Amino acid sequence: MQHIDRVFFDVSVKDKPLGRMVVKLFTDKCPNICKNLITLCANTVPEPSYKNTKVFRIIKKMMIQAGDYEFNTGEGGKQLFDFDVATEYHSHPCDTSYLMCIEKECSRKNSSQFLFTTSNLSYMKEKFIVVGEIVKGKSILNRIERGVPTVDSTGQPTMDVVFTDCGALQEGEDDGVLDKSCVEEGDIYPQYPTDEEESESLQKKLEIAEKLKNLGNNFFKQNDLKKALEKYEKAFRYLAPGLRDDSERKLLEEKEIILLGNIAAVKIKQEEHAAVIELCCKILQLVEYHTDMEGIHVIETKAKFRRGVSYFNRGDWLNSYVDFSDLIEKNPSNKEIESWLLKAKVELERYEKKEKQTYSKLFQDVE
Repeated sequence: MQHIDRVFFDVSVKDKPLGRMVVKLFTDKCPNICKNLITLCANTVPEPSYKNTKVFRIIKKMMIQAGDYEFNTGEGGKQLFDFDVATEYHSHPCDTSYLMCIEKECSRKNSSQFLFTTSNLSYMKEKFIVVGEIVKGKSILNRIERGVPTVDSTGQPTMDVVFTDCGALQEGEDDGVLDKSCVEEGDIYPQYPTDEEESESLQKKLEIAEKLKNLGNNFFKQNDLKKALEKYEKAFRYLAPGLRDDSERKLLEEKEIILLGNIAAVKIKQEEHAAVIELCCKILQLVEYHTDMEGIHVIETKAKFRRGVSYFNRGDWLNSYVDFSDLIEKNPSNKEIESWLLKAKVELERYEKKEKQTYSKLFQDVE
């Protein structure tokens, strides 16, 4: 047991995997609490386990609570060993995010429960015992806090946040954060940039995003749309908006425009037309501020073309016709645009004729 001081939690939201959080436990400061946590993570039958348990409370800018392996409500979760939790209180400050804590005054009936801090809780330091800290996967906690809606009065999540797997890691054991299949593909980067030690450098972000985009392009050419999308979306995360000065914003937005276009190219093949429309609208909004960008006319044309096709496939003949009408003015010799314009025009006229007939009958009937 003395060689185990790390545990992991694989997290999903609404059945969509978010990734793995790795927690370094303070086994020297609270050995019995850590022994209890390690055993619950180890999936040792017949002992209970955190596997498939849920986050039961999210208090924004404060904490995320979990660990009730009995009810997933915050009302259960017995400790496995006979010890008094309060005797392992120590003075580690509770002054930052990503700390793993348990309540000092918890009873044996719910002492499997724990929380992760999402802000400075130093004003509550007498209430919590800090038992560890997240060392990898911090961005997963951020996504849970910011992206999962809650019932305001209770903090109960309105969608399932599940620990689909968990485990205890031996000293020196690979933590499994990097997917081995991704590494074999040439993707050696964490899923989210807040865990990449060098990601604060703009140049580093751009290099990583470019490599991921190129991997996505290779998969797209092989018609492996799922993997292409994974790489494009991951690249986009490395360019995610933060505090930027004007020069950084211009450069990053130009890279984002290209990635959004690539994602739209995947989505249109997957026939996710609502997503394509949303993506292309974003591209066209950004294009207005980057008129001097190299190749901007081609990017704008592709975005409007894909949006027009997606409008058509969703039965929005008018907006489809508007997009293709605008495109044909700027690309008068393009036969593909001309063909789509004709199809949109035919469907729009058919729709308008049908609507006219429908409304004309309304005034012919008597009450």
